[in-house]
Amino acid sequence: MLPYKAVVVDEVQDLSAQAFRLIRQIIPGGDQKNDIFIVGDAHQRIYRHKIVLGQCGINIKGRGKRV
Repeated sequence: MLPYKAVVVDEVQDLSAQAFRLIRQIIPGGDQKNDIFIVGDAHQRIYRHKIVLGQCGINIKGRGKRV
């Protein structure tokens, strides 16, 4: 097990599903709230990745926000 309790990920707009699965593996379990903080700007997206975070093991129900 890795010694991390939380991860901050910035500029995620061009990450792939595989990258999000790797991020989820850095903090195994996924049962803690707020163990991953994700920030990105879809208007700066270069690639057309359509990612469903729930399919990558990252639950954001009720916590995601668009500004």
